[in-house]
Amino acid sequence: MTTKSVTPVGTLPAPGGLLSMTAATPLRAVLYVRLSKESARSTSITGQTDDLSVIAERAGWDVVATFTDNGKSGGKERENAQAAYDLWARGDADILAVYAYDRWSRMGIKTLAALIDVVDARAKTPHPATFIAAREGIESTQADWQLRAAFAADMAKRERDLVSSRQTAARGRMRQQGRNAGHGVPPFGYRTGPHPTLPVGRGLHVIPEEADVVRELAERLIAGESTVKLADELNARGVAKARSAARVARLAGMPDEGLDRGAWNGSRVRATMTSDHLLGRVSHNGAPVYGDDGQPLAPFEAILSLETMLALRDRFDANRRGEVKRRASGLLSKLAYCSGCDRPLYPRRTSVTERNPEGHVNYGCSAASSGVTCPRKTYISARKLDGEVVARYLAARGDAPETRYERRVDDQGAGAELADVEARLKELAGRLAAADDEEEADGLTAAMLSLKARRRSLRSVTPTVVEDVVYTGRTYREAWDAARDDDERRRMLLRVMDHIVVNPVGSPERVTIRWNDFPGAV
Repeated sequence: MTTKSVTPVGTLPAPGGLLSMTAATPLRAVLYVRLSKESARSTSITGQTDDLSVIAERAGWDVVATFTDNGKSGGKERENAQAAYDLWARGDADILAVYAYDRWSRMGIKTLAALIDVVDARAKTPHPATFIAAREGIESTQADWQLRAAFAADMAKRERDLVSSRQTAARGRMRQQGRNAGHGVPPFGYRTGPHPTLPVGRGLHVIPEEADVVRELAERLIAGESTVKLADELNARGVAKARSAARVARLAGMPDEGLDRGAWNGSRVRATMTSDHLLGRVSHNGAPVYGDDGQPLAPFEAILSLETMLALRDRFDANRRGEVKRRASGLLSKLAYCSGCDRPLYPRRTSVTERNPEGHVNYGCSAASSGVTCPRKTYISARKLDGEVVARYLAARGDAPETRYERRVDDQGAGAELADVEARLKELAGRLAAADDEEEADGLTAAMLSLKARRRSLRSVTPTVVEDVVYTGRTYREAWDAARDDDERRRMLLRVMDHIVVNPVGSPERVTIRWNDFPGAV
């Protein structure tokens, strides 16, 4: 009879425990392998899988599943790692075997805690759970496995943190050199490629069709067109957002048909059109990176001129020159909602002219600015809505005496008595230290023991927070008239109103107030 000899691949430790045990009933195993980046020094996905397969064959395991994460960092949550864990945790596998602990996770002790929870929970069941990290020879059947795994987890996290700090520092140096750090999707209007002016590194290159969109938007925004209107047009034309799946695929040279193009909204149009990258500048976290001469680094081709960018920023920051803001503040902000989509109504200033610089303020549905379609798009005059709501508030609340709640802590006198006990203990401790009579010392010791027992009792008292109703001496109408600004009046409304629903013109009830429960609510 010929015996087949199996030699493990790689440099795994000598087998022991479950690694070499052959069970009468095969144990069900799930295998997991990961590789963040292929290199000559790394053990490939194939190599890791082969090593674990050899161990499984030698131990007689029934491998129910093998999960792989290729090109995924161990410092992040990974879908396949979670799937392997879930299969093992719910009892569909007896063994979770990984090539090495740092292949499983580099997120530290918190991931080890999840493994320990599963092992402990199934320890006394017919199918106990076992975790194995093959390279380190860690098996949860070993008495010291938690200590060894904790050490491996800590070392893996330290290595991850060191790599992360090196990468952050490297990206910072690249930005200071005017190079693209290559971190994330290129901004709208650009793709990455060889640096246009430096002999090494990568930089940003203009995408002509996206640059045309940028210039068109700039012209129309400076002319006064709405960001919401322009966002709707971009969505209708199928222009992909910067980080959309369709644009990412196109930049990688892959087909983008059928992929999500993202949904533009007013805020995204504004953020894109006021970004420094359109000036060919290097930016980080939304701010330009400055060179040694104190000037913004601008090594790339600009899509917009500085003059155009300043005009755009003035368009969105008219208040800098003392002009009327496009959006007005509203008494009923955070209170008034559209009946069509349950989104808040925002105040907007319209019809601003030289003869009427204040314009007219209306509350309008905010669905469009959020990229959502509302079936009603409710609008109402701010003067009309504010007037009706205030009138109904004062009718229900105005003549009632104003009250406020004052909170105090009630500890049933324990705090004051505890202070007395502490002072008494301090006094007795001083006397005990100076006592040279044994009988006196015994008496002081007994007194201190009694006081310490009382101190423990007082410290166990749980204080309660009590709200007292205090009358201010004026009515709510008088308080309303004396309020300093709309913010203070809004807080008064919020105490008695949950929210306000505004219905379209022609509805039987144009305004519906949802009151909180209080005497006089109507």
